[in-house]
Amino acid sequence: MALLYPDYKSIVDLYEDGIHSMYDNKRQGGKDRSSKGALTENILEAIVHLAWHKIGGKTHCLYIAKRRVNVPIDADYVRNLTPESTRNHVKQDVEGYFYRIELDKGVEIDNNLVLAIECKSYTENAMLKRVLKDFELASIADPKLIFCLFQLENALGGDYGDPNKPEYLGSKSTHTLLSHSPKVKLEIITLLDGNRNSKREIHDPDHFKELPIENVETCVSKFRVLLAPFL
Repeated sequence: MALLYPDYKSIVDLYEDGIHSMYDNKRQGGKDRSSKGALTENILEAIVHLAWHKIGGKTHCLYIAKRRVNVPIDADYVRNLTPESTRNHVKQDVEGYFYRIELDKGVEIDNNLVLAIECKSYTENAMLKRVLKDFELASIADPKLIFCLFQLENALGGDYGDPNKPEYLGSKSTHTLLSHSPKVKLEIITLLDGNRNSKREIHDPDHFKELPIENVETCVSKFRVLLAPFL
């Protein structure tokens, strides 16, 4: 479910309704993770639509959905491939050699993919490593793409769990990973305060985290900046 013009309260209600339905249904393990993942994507869509509306974007110009990107095989790799029989075999159908990446959310404006977003209920650096590689490959297929990691809770370390800081100082591990993917300028956006605690999961009623309106406003502001060049 995507909300076209939600106010902040509706986003909060969407979050609270989704979390509490997890309690009611007593979902466990993978089902909890799946539900939180879907919830994160719903909130993300609502925030992006709201940000686009706030900067004066026209509704019909914006489209958000899962998106597949085909990364072609590297031409230099093919030219230097050995043995020759293998190289000739690949050349016979070189256009059929590609790797398909599925983006959690691709944001299209006027039918052009402009923003690739990874949605996570939380992100550890081991997970970020895979995200960065996917984004790096996606940038080969489309060098103009911009990239964002949108997470419900922070598990990257550093100060990414303080959504309202104007600028993150980050963490040592995260900066190190980012340094090895120079083609990917990654915007990291966190929704909830504090860091994830695996022993205090937010789908447990005793550890439920509120979603302050200020956090939503900050997220909307950050997406306004990302989307403004495409008006």
